Amino acid sequence: MIPNTFEGVSFTSKMLPDTEFSLAYFLKQKLRDHSTFHHVFAYGNREDPLSVYALNDDSAMHRGITLDALEQRGIEDRLFVFEMKNRSIEDFFIRFNYTAVPKLLSSFMVQSSYRVEMDEWSVIP
Repeated sequence: MIPNTFEGVSFTSKMLPDTEFSLAYFLKQKLRDHSTFHHVFAYGNREDPLSVYALNDDSAMHRGITLDALEQRGIEDRLFVFEMKNRSIEDFFIRFNYTAVPKLLSSFMVQSSYRVEMDEWSVIP
């Protein structure tokens, strides 16, 4: 089962030692059990609830965020993702992630973990 398929561009690189980074710019998506692509974030148009854009029936979608409402504010329904992972320090891992629908919302996350060896045990906070 493939939950989502995206139309857009993505790039992943491991050119830097112990580092991986990914960039993606998504234009449209197709949800599981759908046969056509539709907008990534907008739910649909209030004026035409049966339009192809209304097919974005993901249960997490806010139905008040319509394509018309985004266009009136000059916001394109696009998704941008940047992620970087690094393991250059022994027993330490760090990940940065930035995800955005430009001009509307964004999210930034930093995650790290490390391992402490204690005789026969390891502690991973």
